[in-house]
Amino acid sequence: MRTSYEKNKKSIEGAGYTKIRNLTASEKNMPQAELRILINNLSCFVPCNARASNNYKNRFILAYLCNMHPHVYIERFFKLKEIEINRDAFALSCLIQWVWRSSIRDGKPINLYLPSKRMKNIFIKWLNGDVC
Repeated sequence: MRTSYEKNKKSIEGAGYTKIRNLTASEKNMPQAELRILINNLSCFVPCNARASNNYKNRFILAYLCNMHPHVYIERFFKLKEIEINRDAFALSCLIQWVWRSSIRDGKPINLYLPSKRMKNIFIKWLNGDVC
């Protein structure tokens, strides 16, 4: 299971980690709507904003290639209301939601690759009980 910003999705695709398996002959003949869902579920790419899905709970090797920040317009809106957004808490929330799509939801171990130093530090702090 991997994620990145949508604009970088194609640049990190490659053999062995683009999809879980190829479609069978019978699957290729499925109705288009069902086929699209199946292809999406077989993809190793899971959007960084994926929520409320059990489709990826068999995934245990994860690569989170995002350094999340709230959208600028949302931050401006709240700032006008004199409400400050905790950027680290926002980033942590996005990461935890995404990781929870994996097999960790069934109490199984996972391997998580977090190349962003900021995201890694936020996550480690949280794992150690420090609040953002």
